[in-house]
Parts: sequence; structure tokens; C-alpha cells
Amino acid sequence: MTEPLDAWVGLTVILLVLEGARRRVGLPLALITLVFFVYPFVSPYLPGLLHSRGYGVERVAAFLTTTTEGVYGIPLGVSATYIVMFTIFGAFLSVFGAGDFFFALSHRFTRSMRAASAKTAVIFSALLGMISGSAAGNVAVTGTLTIPMMKREGYLPHQAGAIEAVVSTGGQIMPPVMGAAAFIMAEIIGRPYSDVMQAALIPALLFFLSILLIVHLQAMKLGIGRASEGTAEVPAETGTSLFVSGIPYVVPFATLVGLMVNGYSPFKASFAALGLLLVLCAVMQRPAPLDFLRKTLRALEQGVIAVVPIAVACAAAGIISGTLAMSGLGSKISSLIVAASAGVPVLALVLTMLVAVVLGMGLPT
Repeated sequence: MTEPLDAWVGLTVILLVLEGARRRVGLPLALITLVFFVYPFVSPYLPGLLHSRGYGVERVAAFLTTTTEGVYGIPLGVSATYIVMFTIFGAFLSVFGAGDFFFALSHRFTRSMRAASAKTAVIFSALLGMISGSAAGNVAVTGTLTIPMMKREGYLPHQAGAIEAVVSTGGQIMPPVMGAAAFIMAEIIGRPYSDVMQAALIPALLFFLSILLIVHLQAMKLGIGRASEGTAEVPAETGTSLFVSGIPYVVPFATLVGLMVNGYSPFKASFAALGLLLVLCAVMQRPAPLDFLRKTLRALEQGVIAVVPIAVACAAAGIISGTLAMSGLGSKISSLIVAASAGVPVLALVLTMLVAVVLGMGLPT
């Protein structure tokens, strides 16, 4: 039984989530969350599918903050368990030099090709996407290196920015570390995260392969040829030295994937991979103890800071899903899709896709 004080404290929490969404994620998410929050109060006056009986402020605030259907629902729970661990693991990889290794590896594959810089961006973003699971984080790391390269090779600034923005978006769907939505998906359907990861592999590879084809065709259209050996952006390493330098990153990464495929939880797998990463970096890179400590603290700081926008977005998503559940609008939309599809699974998938596209115009994944 909730008291009036619980409801007013809950309303304060909701307002804080809205402000956090505005500050850390963006105004569109805050406004859309506000629209869904207000919906139960105005729904009695709306027609057709949007009509419902409506609720008072205390009832809505208490429901959204004292049950598992609102702010403290599945999205926030997943962000506080799985996502934060993967985000910290990605921050450790970045701080200890995995980004430089992936960039050198990508450049080695593409340096003799047409549109080498753009193809480096595609492969680099695919590799980095495997550990970041974030479109914004991906473009922030890769874009600073690849966009200037593409501009020097002949791409216009807006073309270079567009290529990097599109290819970095694939970081959210590239296993094993995908975006927050993948973890929430696994929790909702009650299947291991490894099942979602395996299902995403082929679509993710097709995404990056299609962009490789597009940048190649665009380079032919723009007359961009092969880069000369003298324009290399990174030192040319031998295959052996490049492989050795990547052992501290490849081995923990393979361990992460192997443990998850063999039934370990994402939390245990990422924790074991993180410990292995620290041991290998300490043994193979031999940093000074103080420098090693500084990198560790910086990685922890970056990981925690990076997870804040995700947690805020998950809390806002909880408000949206909570109001949908409370008002019955979510089940109405689902029933409408089922009825309109007339029992044809493919048609139901198409209608679900259209709903997801409409919601995705203002909501993060």
C-alpha cells in the first residue's frame, strides 16, 4: 500500500528522470517521455484507439516508481547489471590501446584498395562496434581518425561525415557487445543473451558488407582511386608485430565470446575478460605501475560516465512502457497489429517494423 508521500517522491523521481534525459540524452527523448507521461491524464478526452479511462497524478506517479513496470523496470535493471559491465570493459579496451590496434589492422587490410580511407572507416567501425555497442561512442573514436583521412582522399566533408555516421550506427548491432536494446530484448523474451548475439551476427555482417559496396561504388563515381604507399596514415607494421601487439585485446575478446557461447552470463564473461585484459596488458606492455594505475582509474571513470546516458534513457523508457501498460495503449497497438495481419506472420512483422520506425523517429533504440 503506497502512501501519498510515496506518490509525491515518485513524481520528483520522474521529473528528475525527465531532466536527466534532457541533459544527457537530448530534448527529443525528454519531450516524448513527457508526452507519454501526460497521456493517462488526457486519454479520457481522446478518440478511438487513444481513448482510455484515465488516472490521477498520485496513481500514475506511484505506479511508475513503486512497481517494476515503470522507472525501475527491465530496461533500468538491465543497464545496472549487464550494460554497465560491458561499458566498463569497452572503456578499458579503449584506454589500453585497442582502438589503435583495430585502426592499424583495418588500415593494413585496405591500404592498397580504392577508397582505402572509407573502407578503413567501415572495417574500423565494425571492429570497434564489437566492443562498444554504441553508435555515438563509435563515431567519437573512429571519426576523429577516419573523417580527416577521407577528406584528404577526395571526399567532401559532408560525404565523409555521412559515411562515418552511418557505419558507426552498426556498432549497436555488431556482436558480441551490442546496444542496450539487445540486452533488454534477451531479458524480455527470457532467452540467453548469446541467442540474441548469434541471431544478430549475419544481419550485422550484411550491414557492413553493404556499406563497403556502397563506398566502393561512390568512390568510382567520384573518381577516387587507390591510395599511394606514400600517403599511409599509420606506420606500416609487419604482420607478426601487429599480431603480437593485438594479443592483449584479441585474447580477452575471444574469451568473452567463448564464455558467453558456453552458457556463462554476460556479467561473468565480461568480468573474466576484463581481468584477463588487465593481466595481459601488465605482462606484455610492461607499463610503469603509476601509469597502469592511472589508466585503470581513467577507464573506470570513462566507463561509468558512458553508462549514465544509457541508464537515463532506460529509466525514460521505463516511464514510456509503464504508461503504455497502465493505460492499455500498448496492448491495443499489439492487438491492432495482430488483427490487421489476419494471422499472416510476415505481414505482422511488416506492421511491427512500421510501428518501430515511427517510434524510432524520436526514441533511441
